[in-house]
Amino acid sequence: MHLRDIEECVIQEIGKLLNMKGSAVRMNLMRARQKIKEQLKNIFDYEKNNLKGVESKY
Repeated sequence: MHLRDIEECVIQEIGKLLNMKGSAVRMNLMRARQKIKEQLKNIFDYEKNNLKGVESKY
């Protein structure tokens, strides 16, 4: 993700650097983004649920 999103490398360039096919690079990017999405959802759900308890006290 760093190479693609921060360094703005193209898929073929990343594939050469990591000795991977372009399809494998794309699959890994998709999986990494999905994991981050799930983690962020868990964080926001946790905070949302904890804030509900605080709001009801006031």
